[in-house]
This record gives sequence, C-alpha cells and structure tokens, in this order.
Amino acid sequence: MVVTTVEVKQGEELFHNYGPDVLHFPKHLRQQILVRQYQFTCDCNACSVDGSKEPQYALQCEHCSNSVWLESDAPKCDSCAGVTNVQKFHLRIELLNQKLSCLEDNSSSSSHFVDSIVEEAKLLYSPESVMFGNIMDTCALFYAAIKVWNKAIECSKASCHVIEAATGKQTPTYALELLKSCDIRIEALENRTPSSQLREDVLFCVDLLKHCKYVGLERLSKIIEWSDIRW
Repeated sequence: MVVTTVEVKQGEELFHNYGPDVLHFPKHLRQQILVRQYQFTCDCNACSVDGSKEPQYALQCEHCSNSVWLESDAPKCDSCAGVTNVQKFHLRIELLNQKLSCLEDNSSSSSHFVDSIVEEAKLLYSPESVMFGNIMDTCALFYAAIKVWNKAIECSKASCHVIEAATGKQTPTYALELLKSCDIRIEALENRTPSSQLREDVLFCVDLLKHCKYVGLERLSKIIEWSDIRW
C-alpha cells in the first residue's frame, strides 16, 4: 500500500525513493547504486543538480562565508573567487571530528567544550550541510542532557533546517527531526505554558507520521500524549 502526504490529481506522475537519498549519499554515489541495482540513471530533482554543487555537502568559504565545494585541489568560491586551502580545511575537519569523538565518549564534557564544537562547525560548514546538521543534532542532545536549554533548542533548530532544505517539510524524515526538537522544547518548559508554535509543531509531526503510517510512532508516546492531552 502506498500513502501520499499531499493531494494527487488524476494522471499526475508519482515518484518513488529507491533507497539512496540526498541526506546520506552524494549524487555520484546515489547514481552508481541505482545503475548497479536497478539499471537506470536517475534524473529526479536532487539528481538534476550539479553533483559538485549539492548544498547538503557544502563547506563555508574561509574568505566570504558563502558555500564552497572541495571538488578540486584548489576550489574557488563562486561569490568572492577566493581560493580555499584544502589541506587546512581537511585538518580542521579532522580536529573537529576528534572533538566530536571526545564528546560522544565522555558524558561529563563541559558546556564550554560543546560551545567550541558548535562555533567551529559554524565556521567550517554551510548551514545547509548534512555534516553541519549531524553535528548540531549531537550537540543539541548533549546540551539537553545537561539542561542548557537555550543552546539545545538553537542546535536542534539548526538540525531541522538542514533536513527541511534537503527533503522539504512534508516528509517523515523532517517530521522526526522536528519531533526531536519539540521533545527538547517540552523538557525545557518546566511547567510553563507551551507556546502556540510548539503545539503547532507537535500536531504537524504527529499528523504527518500517522498519515504516512510510520511504524515507529509508538516510540513517541510521550510527545503524542502532550499533543492529545496536555494542551
């Protein structure tokens, strides 16, 4: 059974995701997998973008803060024409990954240590980069664990922005990421009245996931109870 999340007109073309999506595979890998498994070259909207300029895999130009892609040994920014030092970028990424490993292995890391990860990620990656979104998601959960709610909410919103830019809002992937953000915002309330925006976001996610027959919805019972009972 196939369930649509938007109204479909008679005769309108439907599209299906064959597996490798834009949040996990760059274009050249997606197309390799699809040719090998299904013997066709995909030309969907995502695959129609120049593979070297996919926003979800962009870094940030060190000269002007616009997007840049490391598709050559000396990539040039489209905006300022500044040349990126690839070796320096890779070194910074490696150091950032080491910090992330320390954070994941040590639950007693300080808020200041997480701050340094967030700030470096903002300098390295485009705000629509998948890697930036993953880092923000990790930091949001850590901030929430130590009850630094304002920073947890800020990071979770940044992570949601990445998913929205890559997949759109009417997708289970976006709804699940937004629900994680809602969960953090609910925990941060401390008996204060929830905002209308929080209520809207929870109901949007629950309705969309129910409509999509999402199989893991029972794991979100706490949030569903909030949407059904506590408003």
